[in-house]
This record gives sequence, structure tokens and C-alpha cells, in this order.
Amino acid sequence: MSVEVKGLGWLKNYLGEGKTIKINGRVKLIELITDLFNEKKEAISRIIKDGKISQSVIILLNGSDARLYNDAQTEITDGDQITIIPVVHGG
Repeated sequence: MSVEVKGLGWLKNYLGEGKTIKINGRVKLIELITDLFNEKKEAISRIIKDGKISQSVIILLNGSDARLYNDAQTEITDGDQITIIPVVHGG
């Protein structure tokens, strides 16, 4: 079983053009991100805050905002496509 993960903006530094990640059984989005960014604590802290998706990114799960499901606790399954998009704030 596997999922496709893509990152835009600064996340391309970590993910390149995207990665295919093998998963075993039920995996939560937060677990996938923690494993994917393994030793890159700085990246994890910009994506996940207090067990939820940070306001500084949008995570799309098969084209829909993961916050509409179960936020970072959303379970992912075989064939899912995940896109992480950094959000730029300002005025």
C-alpha cells in the first residue's frame, strides 16, 4: 500500500517533485508527516502544531482540505494523494 505526497513552495526542498510513501494498514496523517520529515523537526513544527494542522499550511487529501475530515488525525489509505501547501500571510 502506498500514498503520493507532494509539497509546494519551501516544502520542495524536502520532497522534491513528490514522493511515493509505503504505508502499512491504518496510518494517521500526523504519523505520516512525522515519519516523512523524520529528523527535520523545524519542518514538522511548521506543518503540525499541538496535534493539529498548522495555520501556516493547507493539506489537501485527494483534493480536499484535510481539516474538513479529522484534521491531522485523518486516516489515510492506499492510493491517497496528499499535497502540502504553505500559506503566505501578509498585507
